[in-house]
Parts: sequence; structure tokens; C-alpha cells
Amino acid sequence: MKKQLFLRAVLFTALAVCAAMAVIGCTEITTETTGAGGLVQVNIGGGARTILPDVASLYYTLTFEKGDVKQIDYIAAGSSLSKTVKLAEGTWDLEVAGYASQADTGNPEAVPVVIGSKTGIIVTEAGTTPVAITLGASTEGAGNIAYTVVYPDTAASAAITASAYSGVTGAPIDLLADGEINTVTPGTGTKTSAGSIGLDAGYYKVTVIVKLDDGRLARLTDIAHVYNNLSAALSYTLAGSGDGNVFAPLPDKTALTEKLIAAEEAKTGVVIGSDANSVDVGKSWVTQAAMDALNESIAAAAEIKTSEDVDQGMVDKALADLTDRITAFNNGIGEGTKPADKTGLTTLIEEANGAMNGVVAADDAESIDAVPAGTYYVPEQVMKNLRAAIETAEGVVADNDANQAYITVALVELNEALSAFNAAKVEGTGVVRSDKAALNEAIKTATAAKTSIVTSTDAKLVAVGTFWVTEAELGTLNMAIAAAQEVSQNVLAEQGEVDAATDTLTNLTTGAIKVFNDAKKSGERIAVTFTSAEADGSATATTTKLTLTFSQDITGLSTDDISITANATGTTKGVLTAKTGGVYELTVTGLELSGSITVKVEKYGYAFTPLSQGVAVFCYTTGTVTIEIGTIVDHGLTVDVTPLEIVTLSRSAKEEQTFTVTTAYPLVWLVDGVEKAGSAEGNVKSLTVKALDFKTIGGHYVTVIVTVDGKDYSVEVPFVVAL
Repeated sequence: MKKQLFLRAVLFTALAVCAAMAVIGCTEITTETTGAGGLVQVNIGGGARTILPDVASLYYTLTFEKGDVKQIDYIAAGSSLSKTVKLAEGTWDLEVAGYASQADTGNPEAVPVVIGSKTGIIVTEAGTTPVAITLGASTEGAGNIAYTVVYPDTAASAAITASAYSGVTGAPIDLLADGEINTVTPGTGTKTSAGSIGLDAGYYKVTVIVKLDDGRLARLTDIAHVYNNLSAALSYTLAGSGDGNVFAPLPDKTALTEKLIAAEEAKTGVVIGSDANSVDVGKSWVTQAAMDALNESIAAAAEIKTSEDVDQGMVDKALADLTDRITAFNNGIGEGTKPADKTGLTTLIEEANGAMNGVVAADDAESIDAVPAGTYYVPEQVMKNLRAAIETAEGVVADNDANQAYITVALVELNEALSAFNAAKVEGTGVVRSDKAALNEAIKTATAAKTSIVTSTDAKLVAVGTFWVTEAELGTLNMAIAAAQEVSQNVLAEQGEVDAATDTLTNLTTGAIKVFNDAKKSGERIAVTFTSAEADGSATATTTKLTLTFSQDITGLSTDDISITANATGTTKGVLTAKTGGVYELTVTGLELSGSITVKVEKYGYAFTPLSQGVAVFCYTTGTVTIEIGTIVDHGLTVDVTPLEIVTLSRSAKEEQTFTVTTAYPLVWLVDGVEKAGSAEGNVKSLTVKALDFKTIGGHYVTVIVTVDGKDYSVEVPFVVAL
């Protein structure tokens, strides 16, 4: 395969010319020096790795400029690609252009194949300062890539693709198509395809993919530079068997496909938030950065999954990267603590009650004719729909635990019912049968009495500053209001019936409003800010304690009020100790991996904001675990294990771990309950486990059984195998 010829123009001092030219095997071209001035030696040549046309066939124009002074020199095709040019003293700028034909060097309209420039070249009588110029492809014009591909004649498919680095993907060329130049060489088992691809000038990724009928596949990729009016030649030979075979089985993407599904499932129901207080209670959340990172990993893995231009190593890496990102994403999930906002719903309830107040229901001709002038009526079903929507909304407001989703649904439904109600109102034309002003005012007062009142059975379940009643007490008032509304909305109601309904609500001794107001109680649930959660430990020390800080002391706070989501770290809560000023220390044990955990606090009589805090914990591991069997006491063993932390072995890093026991007694090694053969040198007995021997990622254990005086004693040491 041809290597790229890397184009470079270098200015040397006159004394350095011959030494420099000896390196690349070219001869200098020098003009005579007369008068004051210096020499500029221009050298073009060198080597690189990508595919380029033969630059020796180009004609070069060297244009030097100093102010208004311009000097032009040339390097002819097939020459040494080196020239020494005499220039007057001063500071010059240089432009270099290479053309496909000599005629183009004098044509200002011609498109160069390669171009480059350098400014600030200082020329003195003694010589020049060494500088370098890099020439690159012109962005104008078009050329082609000429290809020759030799591959097994058992190929089921063969294709070549040239994709621009600007992001444009080229269409694959089917090498087996009838239009291709295909030659089968008898006795070699090979076929040759040749052709060319016409392309705009620029940089291209060229990929050849050949798939055999037995399912094996080969991929070769190069970078090609396409230059105006030139052809870049590339040639491939793909072996089918034996030494140098480039064909391999298709990568297994099953696990990656399953992991992509798991990644999408991990996002289900998770919203974006800046902190717990920005997300509604009951919602799971992550930061925008965490969601973006997972989406980027999903996109990268999906590209690997759908691409044919990948091998098993690339698939495995994408799987490992996505697995790690899902773990990080899950570890970063928090629970929202933002209190539900009922303000909008409460306001709409007041508006709906006000709209309904004084409006009657009328369907048949008799009742419609009975609606007096100045009074509005709606069909009875429209009235029922609005009343039902109000009752639902009031139930949500009264629910001490209602979340934002329920509130939003109630808000939408009530708004729809109210809009339909207002659209259906018609003014009556009959005469007044009864005065309902006092009754309507009483209904308004009774309805207002319920505003912002929640239902509960216990004052400690309701926040301080919020009033509450029982569901039965609220129900009694609601029934009284509903009965009064039926009378108010009945166009045929007599004055006596209206007065009785009014008294039921407003009686100063037995009225529903008086009874309800007397039943109101103040909440006693104390609001506490969960300020922070911090862990001790570091990259070299395992976490043993969490420090939890609150805005105040919490009477009777215990470990039963605290829960920990370990997120695969294995963290288990221990003993809680109260300090001062709302600070508590919680011991933790059982750490198996470093990572993020979530600490949640819930206690009767207290409302914590936020409800939980995330905190990073550390699990320190070292290379060797030594188990020393000590003295026997009452048929038991004193066992010293160093270190106490669990060891993590990485499969990708091919890590291994040696477990050692020093004892004169016979022993047996078990790994996950299966007996394994160890080694021994005197009393030092050991067993080495290798991460690659375990297909299951997660926790494992080594068990040592020591037999002393016919009795077995054992010690178990856990370890973790990771990707």
C-alpha cells in the first residue's frame, strides 16, 4: 500500500542545505547571488502514513512578497523538489502552490492541487532563519481514488466506501456488482476488483468490508487525500486463511443490545433537576449532566451496535462503557422533595364556586320559564359536571400527601368543566319566586371555610401552620353545602325551603359552618432542613462513619428513622450518635465498593427537606490479604485478617489476588463453595484467584477450613469481581 507523501516547505541557511538534502536524497537548485541580500532554500518532501498522489509530478509556484515587491520562482515536475532563491534583505511572505500541469502555473484562474503559506521570513545578507511550511490539499476542484482489492472468491459480499470527514457518508460500492471490473485468478482462490471513485477535493475515510459465506468478516480502513485533477491509488489484499488472515467471526452484540434496553429502562420515570427541592415529591431525578452523559453513552453504543465496521473488542468496550455509565446514572438518582403547589388549584376552586353561586339548573320548559330575569341558568348535567370537578379538586387539596401530578390532573379537569359551565349560561326571563341572596352568601362562606384545610388523623402528620380536620368532619360540611346548593339551584324552591337551608349553614349554635370551624386543629409536624450528609474515608481509607447535619436537634431520632440505598456499595447502617446543634454521626459497615449512596430520613412528627441526601463513600482495597491462624481457644480460632476491606478484581485489567494462611495444620481451600487446589511452602499456604476465571460479575468468597485435633474451623473472606 502506498504511504502518504507529506508536503512540507522548509527554509534553511545556505550552509545547512547540503546536509538537509542528503537526508531526503534530493539535489539543490541554486541561483547566483549578486549584491546585498540572502539565500532562501525551499525544500519540499518527506514521508507520512496516509494515501496521497505522487507529488513529484506537480509543478510548483513560489510567490515571495515584501510590501509592493513580488518575486515568483518555480520548481518543475520531476525535479528535486528543492530550490534556493535569492531575495533582497527584509521581511518576506511566501505562498506555495502546486499544479497538475505546467501551463497552470501561469494561469491565475487555475485551481492548485496543494497550497501553503508562511509569513514573516527574515532575509539577511548572511543567510536566512530556518522555518517550515506545511502544504495541504486545496479545498477546490475534484480528483479520484483508484482502488484495487484482492479478496477470496468465496466472498458473499464485498464493498468499498469513501466517507468525507466533513460528515458526509458515501454510498458503498458493491465490488461484486456486474458493473465492477472483476477478475478471478484460477488456482489462487482469489478475485480482484478494480475501479475508481470520483470525489471533491478533501479528506476521506476509505473502508473496505468483505464478508465470506461462512460468516467471517474483514475490515480495512485508511485515510485518503483527494486532490484536484489527481488520482490517489490504494490497493488491498485480504487473506482468507493461514498466516496473515484478516477475517474474523462477526462480533456478538447480544449483550450490548440487552444493555441498550437496560439503559433506556434506567431513564424511565427519571426527570431532570438541579437538586431535590427542584423536583416534586415522589419523582426520581438526576442532573442534566448525568442524563446527557448516559444519552451520549447510549448513542455511542447504538452506533457500535448498528455498524458493520466494528470488531468484538470495540463491542466489548462499548458494553463496558455503557455498563459503567448506567451504574453511575443509577447511583446519581435522587428523590424529589419539592412540596406540591396547590395554590393554582385552590384559586380555581374559588373561581368555580363563585361562578356557580347564584346560577340555577333548568332543563324542561316549566323550570326554564321560572328562571327570573337577572338570574342565569345552565343545563342540569353541566351543573353536575362542574360540581363533581369541584369536589374532586377539593379532595386533592384536602389530601395531605397529594403530589403535583394529581394536582395537575385535577386542575385540568376543573378548568375544562368551568369553561363548559360558563359557555352554557343563559339569563332567565321569568319573575322572582324567592330571595336566595342570603343562602348564596352562606354557601360562599361555607366554601371559603374549607380553603387550604387538609384532612388527617394526627396533628403530627400535618405541618406546623397548616390547619386540619378529619375526613368525617369535612364530609359533614360538604354534605351541608351540597344540600344548600341543591336548594339554591332549584328554580322552583319556595322561600321557606330557602330560609331553612340558610339556617342549616349559618345557625350560630348548630350551623355547619360553626361546627366545622370549631373542629379545625393546627398541625404539629415540625419542618426540618436536612442540611448535608458527609462521609469520612478517602482513596486510601474505607468509610466508617457518616455525619448527618440538620437545621435543629430531632427528639428521639434513631437508626430506625434512617434508611440507606447502598447502590451496590454494600453500605450498611450501624449506630447513631447525637452530637450538638443538629449534628448526628452514623457508623457504617459492609462496604464492598466505592460509590454513591443515598441517605433518607423519615420520622413521625417531622417533615424533612430534602428528604434524602447523596453522599460518596469509599472502600479501600490493597493487593494481598493475609489470614493468620492464631491460638485455639475453647475449640475456636483467633483469626487475624489484614486488610479488613474487601478486594475488588477487574476482569478487563486481568487482575488476580493471592490469599495466604500461615499455619502448621492441614487446610482446605474453597471458592464459592467449590474446593480448589492451593500451594504450600512450609507453613505458608496460599491460593491465587484470577478475575478472568469468573464469568459472574459481583460478590464471591474464599473459604479456608483448618482441621485441628479432628475438628474443622473456618474463616470466610469475600471479594468482588468487576468488569
